[in-house]
Amino acid sequence: MANLKKTVQNAYHKKRLFVTKSEKRILKIKKMERGTVDSDFWYQIRNSAKNAIMDLQLISEVASDDILEDIFRKLGNEDYRKMDKGIYDRSALHLVISRILQSEKRPIDVSQWKYDFATSVVTEVIYYLREFPKFSTRLHSRLFNDVLDTLLPDHNYDTMDSSSLSR
Repeated sequence: MANLKKTVQNAYHKKRLFVTKSEKRILKIKKMERGTVDSDFWYQIRNSAKNAIMDLQLISEVASDDILEDIFRKLGNEDYRKMDKGIYDRSALHLVISRILQSEKRPIDVSQWKYDFATSVVTEVIYYLREFPKFSTRLHSRLFNDVLDTLLPDHNYDTMDSSSLSR
């Protein structure tokens, strides 16, 4: 966030054409107070973010693998070079997740909702990785099952599919 904030601030001072009003407001607002213009602004941001997540879910359900790869592929050297120049034309989902789990007060925030979020992400990833032939040994299976048992002690994960975990 600090790099993105610095980039947008630099762009703002250079009178970059495409710095949005929302970007400027997000970077300038420190506190939100009820009944103020700022609280309405953050209400709109929350709703927009929720809708964007729903849009991503819809896209992930209907888009082809090629399109999904283009959206979610790992950032490459060229992407990082662009970021170093202040050009943010894409991000990586792991960076978003990392920022969600961090706190300004300490590197890891131990909030319950963040724990639940992290657990759901890890569980989905484990269910995905269990299908790879690379992880088909009994040792891998035991490792995955031990992690799932630690995260979800009340679930029978051998008979569940990953979609039932998020409900």
